[in-house]
Amino acid sequence: MTESSATVRKPRRWVVHVVWLAIAILAFWGGTKFGFQVYNATLGMMILDHDRVQTLGQVRVSLRLLGDDDLSVHRASETTMLSSSLVRLANLPRYIPCRPTDAGALVAARGYLAIHPLASEKELGDIYTEGLSYCDKPADRYPYPHVIF
Repeated sequence: MTESSATVRKPRRWVVHVVWLAIAILAFWGGTKFGFQVYNATLGMMILDHDRVQTLGQVRVSLRLLGDDDLSVHRASETTMLSSSLVRLANLPRYIPCRPTDAGALVAARGYLAIHPLASEKELGDIYTEGLSYCDKPADRYPYPHVIF
């Protein structure tokens, strides 16, 4: 036997491990990038769809109010809009200070509701109170409280 045939070259195992590590890192990076793109696209479409439905609903309500020309229908629609706005405010985090006009509007809404209580105030009284005190809340540290940086 010759000397070269006696020394059989062993495969370099570290090269195989490095190649598999590179493949794993690329797969992780690609999956993460693709996942975030799908997540952002889905969330963006949900926001756009919500805005579309809300805007079309406002168009329908405005046309109905203009067509009826009845003050009681207009008052009921505006009361419903005030109620839904207070419920939305109760669920929003506050991370910037309120403008004086916003705080004044909430004070005026509190006065209006003291004179004209809402029909659903028995069930949603605590939520309305929290929405009316939106500008009294201390500001949160982050834009959304569930995000940890």
